[in-house]
Amino acid sequence: MIEAILSGLALIVIGVLFGVGLAAYYWRPLMAPYAVEFVDLVNSLRGPEGNSVTILSDNADFHGPNVAVDVCGEWTDWQERRFEGDNLLACLREAEATMLKKNERTPFS
Repeated sequence: MIEAILSGLALIVIGVLFGVGLAAYYWRPLMAPYAVEFVDLVNSLRGPEGNSVTILSDNADFHGPNVAVDVCGEWTDWQERRFEGDNLLACLREAEATMLKKNERTPFS
C-alpha cells in the first residue's frame, strides 16, 4: 500500500517537473524578443565609458511604480537618475529615450 502511494507521488512529481520544463521550453521563443530588447537597452545605456545601469529589486509594498532602475553617466552629470515603471522594459525605455533626447543621438552610434 505504501509503495503504491509513493510510486503514485513519484509519478505526480515527475509529471509536474516535466510539465514545467516543457512549458518553459515552449514559452522561450515568445520571450526572446523581450530579452533581446532588454539587452539592447542596457547596452545602449551603459555603452559610453563610465556609464552604469543599476536594476533595483521590486518593491511590492510601495504604493506606486513597482520597478526602478538607476542610471549614471555623463548625460546625467554623473549623478544617479532613477526611472520608474510597471516593468523593467518600461524603465529602460524611458531612460534610453531621455538619454537620446539629451545627447541627440541614435542608439549604438
